[in-house]
Amino acid sequence: MRTTYLLSLLSIFLFISLESCKYEEGPAISLRTKKSRVVNDWFLYEIITTEASTGKKEVETISYKEDEYVMHSYSKNGDYTTTDKYGGKTYTKSYRWEFTDKKKKLKHIYQNGETESAEILKLKNDEMWLKVIDDYFEYELHFREF
Repeated sequence: MRTTYLLSLLSIFLFISLESCKYEEGPAISLRTKKSRVVNDWFLYEIITTEASTGKKEVETISYKEDEYVMHSYSKNGDYTTTDKYGGKTYTKSYRWEFTDKKKKLKHIYQNGETESAEILKLKNDEMWLKVIDDYFEYELHFREF
């Protein structure tokens, strides 16, 4: 009886864990919640731009420099901050964020009320990939933990 009970609990736990990790690029399984993986300071290290009309791709790799960077910070309370450091100055902008579409997308809410949605392609503790689509381009944004 006890073995059956333990196997049932393990099955439920595995089902919930596997169900919570369904992103195109992974991970296959995670013990951390989606929110706890998003909440972090992120450095944008790569942008893949695809032109909608031609399918032409362009990859831009961004190197981290101590005196020149952009940091994206997602807080547990829904605050989203970008910190741009360049030319000896630091500029900070504050926004809000939330999940949409059953936690498959992140929605950024700007101060003027406009919003932007990004599909989550990969969400690991130390890496996050987002896809943003507009009328002319598709942008795949690759972030690493700051």
